[in-house]
Amino acid sequence: MRRDQLSRLATRRQLYTNESYQQAKSLLRPGRPPIPPADCADQRIFEATLFHEVLDSYTDFSAYPFGIRRVRPQPDTIDLVIEGEQRAARLLSRVLPSYEPDGEVHGIPGLRVRQRDHRGVEVHIAGQRTSAWLTGQPLKVFKRAETESLERAVDTGWKALWRGPEQWSAEELAFE
Repeated sequence: MRRDQLSRLATRRQLYTNESYQQAKSLLRPGRPPIPPADCADQRIFEATLFHEVLDSYTDFSAYPFGIRRVRPQPDTIDLVIEGEQRAARLLSRVLPSYEPDGEVHGIPGLRVRQRDHRGVEVHIAGQRTSAWLTGQPLKVFKRAETESLERAVDTGWKALWRGPEQWSAEELAFE
């Protein structure tokens, strides 16, 4: 790949991901697009739904667009590096699905927490090969946000669906 073409692709990737120029350049592969496409349609739809919630949940001023410091796209997952504790808590509570007794599901139907580790929290859609990592903050921030979301659901008489089994609940299926 020519040096000017490599530089142009690295700069373009940098605009989308907010990586440094060197990071973007090191992740480019000859003959491959600068942003790897998702492996499957389910992952593309999941990412679109997740980014819709990122946009809808943004209400605070932040140094980075929508409070996302960096995006790391990969074919089988996407990593959202979240700017601060408040933004991480707001986004996680926004995407976790809860059922309101009048038939409304708030959050992303079918979303479940797959795992929690030192990087952050991995969420996915039950029954699909989807994945997104919410990172950039200590695990305790995400755990606290999840606990507060659960308490809020219980206090309002809602049902926390993300804590259910690894399949869609009857409420999510009916709502969808």
